Order: sequence, then structure tokens, then C-alpha cells
Amino acid sequence: MIVMDRTDILLYCNAFLIFAAWFGMWGNLWVGHGSFSRAEFRGAYTELQEHKKHEYDVDLSFGLLTYSIDYWHDEVRTQGLPTFCWTQLFLSVLVAIDILGLTFFLKERVRAWSNAKPLHLEFLRS
Repeated sequence: MIVMDRTDILLYCNAFLIFAAWFGMWGNLWVGHGSFSRAEFRGAYTELQEHKKHEYDVDLSFGLLTYSIDYWHDEVRTQGLPTFCWTQLFLSVLVAIDILGLTFFLKERVRAWSNAKPLHLEFLRS
């Protein structure tokens, strides 16, 4: 039986969330097989590179939990459709989990410090 403490759980959560945030920016995944049509899930930068490959003048802009690919035509910007940004969600969860873990750690340290027995330094008085 594998026993995991809080540190191990935080480590695995951090590793997964960092990978998920990376995938949300640069990942590329094809889903579906057989008679089902395949759907492609792309990260924000991967999608931007796909548009640039077709020689479009595009920019990537971010909002709160969204990103959009904006097109430029004759010096006029056409705003793209806002798309949910998984990277920002995963990074927000990562920060929240790490703050929670740090809070638990500091509470345990303060509790251990306050319950510690005082040092008896009788030998220094003689």
C-alpha cells in the first residue's frame, strides 16, 4: 500500500498543473478514431502558428481566462472570437493550491514552535 503525505500530493498536483498549463499554450491533441471524425485541440500559440502558416497577419491577445486571435487587414484590426484559456485557469489553480499548502505549512510550524518546551539553561548559571 502506497502512503502519500501532503508534500507528495502537492508535488504531483504542481507537476500536473504545470504540464496542463504548458499544454494549454503549446499543445496539440487529436481526438477521435475509426468512423468518428477527428477533432484537434490546440494551445493558443499552436493555433496562432497555424494561422500564420497560411500567411495571415494575426496577433494573439489575452483577456481574463480568454484569448483571441486578432486579424489585421489594411491596418484595421478585426478582433477574433474570445476562446477559453485553459492555461490561465490551470495557473490560477496552481497558485491557489500552493498558497493553501504554504498556509498549512506555516500553521504547522507556528503550532510546533508554540508547543515547544522552553530550554532550561541551568548549566549556564553556575
